[in-house]
Amino acid sequence: MYYKPSVVEFEKYKFLIMSAPDDNSMPRYIKDMKDYNVTLLMRTCDISYSEDLINDHGIDVKELSFSDGSAPPKGIIEEWISIVKDHFSSKNKNPGRIGIH
Repeated sequence: MYYKPSVVEFEKYKFLIMSAPDDNSMPRYIKDMKDYNVTLLMRTCDISYSEDLINDHGIDVKELSFSDGSAPPKGIIEEWISIVKDHFSSKNKNPGRIGIH
């Protein structure tokens, strides 16, 4: 099922919050990610699609999954912070947005 994504921005940090896609809805999600300049997709849920199509559009996928409905464990939070800092660091001249689902 497709739901319109939400844009979250704070200073240089830019995110696109999305529901979890599946292979059938993936073309719509890819259009949204391209429209919002998503260059990194963070998957926090179970795998529900093939990453190939996303990668073919130049979007990297990283997985930080944890149980649905629960708070992420400390290790996931620490890794998330590290990824976000690295993605939006000054060494990355045009980082694009991070998509999250």
